[in-house]
Amino acid sequence: MDVPAYTYVVVCMVALSAAAAFGALALALGQLAPRRPARRSPPLRPARPMAFDLSPAGPQPAAPAPEVLRAPELAPAPAPVVELAPRRPPRRRLDLALMSAQAPERLRVPVDLARGRILELNLPLLLANAGDDELEGISVQLTLPNEITYGASLERLAREGAPGLPGVIIRYALSEHETRIRVDIPRLAPGAAVTLPTPISIKHAPDTAYQILATAHVPGMEPLQRRYELELMDRAISTAPLSSADAWVCRPDEDSRQRDPHLPLDRIASMQFVIFEPDADGPPPPAGQPEPAYAPQTL
Repeated sequence: MDVPAYTYVVVCMVALSAAAAFGALALALGQLAPRRPARRSPPLRPARPMAFDLSPAGPQPAAPAPEVLRAPELAPAPAPVVELAPRRPPRRRLDLALMSAQAPERLRVPVDLARGRILELNLPLLLANAGDDELEGISVQLTLPNEITYGASLERLAREGAPGLPGVIIRYALSEHETRIRVDIPRLAPGAAVTLPTPISIKHAPDTAYQILATAHVPGMEPLQRRYELELMDRAISTAPLSSADAWVCRPDEDSRQRDPHLPLDRIASMQFVIFEPDADGPPPPAGQPEPAYAPQTL
């Protein structure tokens, strides 16, 4: 059986009325229920620009504040320390040599002897202050065998002293076998060099060597000692050999020979010698020329 159309209309209207009534009832019940306090929403944050964060999810530590770059602080330069160098004490040095600073310990002296007469000559003893300080109270002692000394020569040396050295005192003493000569020098300036006479009296010229000992004393210093061998040769009998590294031939200045009218004595007044040094080129210089220059050195 067919249902008329107005029946559908009536049914729909009833359904809508029932829905409206139900809605009105629900609204009325909502008005009667107690109201809850309004919940405030959190304030809106300003929008951030879009960025792609690739760090892992979860809370991250706060990033450290950027470090401010500062210029490095320079430490103040320390004040310069002025160190005073310790003052070197004055150097004290004395040089002593017979005939020459470079001379070996053996010296050969050819001489011309006259029959019945004694020949006197002076060997140069070189003394030099090679230090920085003045030396005072210098005492030089020579020890010679009695065979090459003569009393008259020693007396004259003690009386006249050393030429060019004021204030020098010379004394001598004789023993059974040797003669000791002492020379006292008050002072010697730095760099000063003096020549002291060493008296040799030759009565004969045998082929033998005589010992000569020279010693220098200065207060506050170690004694300085030098030993030499003096070999005398008669030129009328033997020919003087040439010098070698261990022996020098030293010829005296025969032109300065003087004859004593009261004593049987011939004196060679000059202390200059012609030294035939080894390995010397050319002929030896004539007699009377000065000896090689004295170069101070530590002996």
